Amino acid sequence: MTEFPPCRVRHRPERTASAQDAANQALVLNRMREGQTIATLDHGPGGIDAVLEFLKRTRAELRTLCKVRVWPDRLQVVDVNEDRFEVRGLGYQDADIVRALDMVNAAYNRGTVHQPTEQEYKEFRAGRRYAWAADRVM
Repeated sequence: MTEFPPCRVRHRPERTASAQDAANQALVLNRMREGQTIATLDHGPGGIDAVLEFLKRTRAELRTLCKVRVWPDRLQVVDVNEDRFEVRGLGYQDADIVRALDMVNAAYNRGTVHQPTEQEYKEFRAGRRYAWAADRVM
């Protein structure tokens, strides 16, 4: 039987973390713990087209959309990492909120979305999907 020579194991010298590396790691860990508002838009009268363009950015800059929170005076789109896009000046009492909620595929009741609530805000699930072939007739 042949004997093989013992394996040589190389040990890499341990890398010492610089102050910049430690700061970057703390920043990443802090962002992982709590989400942050990525972008904000101030909505004015007749500015629904700007809001819809702003909400299109959520596809590129946020992860999978999880929920939508709507206050009387603002709208927040939240992803699975708790990162947010916020639209100020557009609340559940405005008529344009329906188009904004449709843009992010929120699951809501069109008949009751404009009614006031006792809670601080209304929360809807986002990213609604339609079943394959739901529009086909048998």
